[in-house]
Amino acid sequence: PAQAQAQQQQQPEQRQQQPPPQSEQQQQQRQPNTEGEDKESGAEKRWKESVEEAREEAWRDAAQDVQAALRQGDGEEVTEILEATRNAVQGGGGGSAAPIACVAFVRHSAAEAPADASFHADRARVLTPQGQNAAHAAKKWFGTLCRGEGAPHGLALSSQAGRCLETAFLLAAPSPIVLEGVYEGMGEEEAWAAYQAEGEQSVAHYITQGHGAVLRQYAERVLVELADAVQLRLRQLRKEQGESAALHLGSVVVFGHGVFGAATALLLAQALRLPRPDTTLLAQALQGEADGLIVSASGTGHVTLDSTTLPEEVDMQTAKTLSAVYATLKKTGMIQT
Repeated sequence: PAQAQAQQQQQPEQRQQQPPPQSEQQQQQRQPNTEGEDKESGAEKRWKESVEEAREEAWRDAAQDVQAALRQGDGEEVTEILEATRNAVQGGGGGSAAPIACVAFVRHSAAEAPADASFHADRARVLTPQGQNAAHAAKKWFGTLCRGEGAPHGLALSSQAGRCLETAFLLAAPSPIVLEGVYEGMGEEEAWAAYQAEGEQSVAHYITQGHGAVLRQYAERVLVELADAVQLRLRQLRKEQGESAALHLGSVVVFGHGVFGAATALLLAQALRLPRPDTTLLAQALQGEADGLIVSASGTGHVTLDSTTLPEEVDMQTAKTLSAVYATLKKTGMIQT
C-alpha cells in the first residue's frame, strides 16, 4: 500500500522519535484466522504480536553462535574463555562458589551533543553538568555493588569514550581497563548506521527493525573481550593469593553505550541459560543515563535512581536479583554489612 511505502521512507530522525506505525498488512496479520492456519503462519503472527518472541527468534542459541562465529580463529580458545566465564558467574565444577557476584552494564551519564555527526566527534563528547550530577547520585546504588569498607573492589571495564571513563570516575569505580570492542564495535559501519537510524531504543526494537544480527556481532566481540579480561584478573589473583585460595572478584562492571551494552548483557544472560523472564527484561530495557543492567547467576535486573519509572514486575525482579547479589558479596567477604 502507498501508506506503508511512505512509512518505509521516513527519515532516521523521525523513526528515532517514535516507533514506526504498522502497515495495513501487519494489522491484518494480527486478526484471528477463522479459516484455520498452519503452524508456521501461526508462529509468524505470534512473532509479530510479541516483542518477547521476536527476541527469542532472533537470538536463539546465541551462546552457540558466539563460538561458531569465531571458529575461524582459535575455536578451542573461545570455547575455553566462554566456559570459564560461565564458571566464574555460576560457580565451577564440584559446586565451588562463583568468584563473580554479578556483571553490571552501566550506561554513561548525560553527555554533550557531538560537534558533528562523525564517529570521531562522538568519541570526544564529555558529560554535561547535569550528567555529572546524575553520576554522583548514581553512587547510591553503584556503591552497594563495588565498594566495601569505603574502598572499591571488583573489576571495572570501559569504553574508550571520554563520557564513559568520566562516568566511571564519578561513580568511584575501580580504575577501569579499556575494552577496545566496547567503543570500536559501535563504530563498525553497519552498527553505526543502525544507531544513527534508530537511536536509543531497546534491543527488541532493533531486532524488529532488522538489526538483530548487527547487535549480536557486537555483543559477541565484547563478551569475549570481557571474558578474557576476567580470566587475566583471576590468574593475577591466583598468583597473589596462592593456588589453594578461594578467589572472589566481586562485581564486574562494564561502562558502555545504551543498547549496545544491553545487547551484550542479553547475550551473557543467554550464555548463562537464564530463564525467559530474565532475558526478556534485558531485551525490553531502555537504559537511562547512569542506569545499570545486572546479570548474575540468580537473574537479571535494571537499576535506576527512580524505580517508579520501571514496570512493577521489573522492579520486583530487580530487587530479587540484587538481594541474591548482596548475599553473595557478604558471603564472600566483599562487603561487611
